[in-house]
Amino acid sequence: MMPSPPSSPPPSPTGDATPTLDYAAPTLEADRHAQAEALLLAGGVTADYVALFKSTAAAAEFYGRFQTARFAPHNADGVCKECGRPTGDLAVVHWQAYFPMRMLEFSVESTAQMVNLATYHSLCRPCLATTRRRMRLHRRGIAIAVMLAFAGFIYLGWSAYSPPWAVALKERVGFYFFVPPVLLIIAAAVMVHVREQMALRQLPRGLRELEIGMMTDVRGVETREPMQFQLRRRP
Repeated sequence: MMPSPPSSPPPSPTGDATPTLDYAAPTLEADRHAQAEALLLAGGVTADYVALFKSTAAAAEFYGRFQTARFAPHNADGVCKECGRPTGDLAVVHWQAYFPMRMLEFSVESTAQMVNLATYHSLCRPCLATTRRRMRLHRRGIAIAVMLAFAGFIYLGWSAYSPPWAVALKERVGFYFFVPPVLLIIAAAVMVHVREQMALRQLPRGLRELEIGMMTDVRGVETREPMQFQLRRRP
C-alpha cells in the first residue's frame, strides 16, 4: 500500500525549513521539497508536480531521488505485495519513468527525460516467480505480434514483384489474395494494443496503484543496500 503523509509534520525550529516527512531515508535538507513530495504521495506525476520545478530535468531528477528514498530497502514492510502474507523476502523492481519536455524546452532539448530507478518491496518467492512469468509472457506476446506483422509485410512486398506463385494465386483467388497478409498485420496491431493495455497486470497487486513508471525487471535480492537512479534524455 502507498504510505500516507503524516497528518502533522514535526515543527521546524525556523518557520521556513522544509519539514521532514517520516517515510524517507535521510537526505540533505536542501534537497527536500515538501509540496512536491505531498503531490507524489497523493498519486502519480502530474502537470502540477512538474510546474513546481524550474525545468523538466529538475522535476525528473527529484522524482528519481524521492522514489529511491521512499522505497529504500529498510522501508519494506514485510507484507508480500502480491498475496498479502507476511514474508522476509525482498525484491528489487526496476522502473523507467518518462517526463515529456515542456513546450518552451522542446525546441532546444530532447523530447523527454527518462529516469531509470530501482525500488525495494516485500515480495515472497512464489509471488516473485509468478511476476517474472507474467513479464515473460508479456514480452513473448509482443514478439509474436512483431513476427506476425513482419510476415504480413514480407508477403505483400514479395508479391509486389509478381513472382510466378503470386501471379498464379492472384488469378485464382483475385482480391482475396490480399486478405491473409492484411489480417496478419491487423492481428499483430490488435495484439500489441491488448498487451500494452495489460502491461499494468504484470505488476504485483500492491504496486499497481503506485504509478512509479513502467516496470522493466524484478528480481529477488539478498542485500538491503540501496541502488541509485539514473537520469538521461530520451532522443
